Amino acid sequence: MAQCNVEIMSPAVEAIWASQPLLDTELFGVTVHRVWQDVTNFTEVRLCGNVGTVAAFAGATLYAEYSILGTFADNVLIDSALGTGCAIPINVSGNFASAWAVLDPLAIAAGDVAVRVMGVGGNGAVDPTFGNITLEFR
Repeated sequence: MAQCNVEIMSPAVEAIWASQPLLDTELFGVTVHRVWQDVTNFTEVRLCGNVGTVAAFAGATLYAEYSILGTFADNVLIDSALGTGCAIPINVSGNFASAWAVLDPLAIAAGDVAVRVMGVGGNGAVDPTFGNITLEFR
């Protein structure tokens, strides 16, 4: 089975998300970590990440979204913010991999999709830190 790892970020030192918000917010509140991926030959995806020395607020998670348009006006969750499927907890330090989530047939048919990582559940005060964050497709 073919597999592809898509790097969302790979910082030289832990990256700090200052005051991670409670509401759904793109990783670090910026768009520079978005990537395009051809998903034609894949059926599943999972999110992998390293939570650094400062963990997020209790219950906080990261999850992935894709967009066929690339604008995210058509936001389609690879997972929901409920923490199931393609989401990882970020309230504890360590390396995490989500369960494999089935890709939407519309994304597969589209071929190229934009992907981004979102966070939810911060408290606006805690500053979680991160190492590598990747999406794995198979």
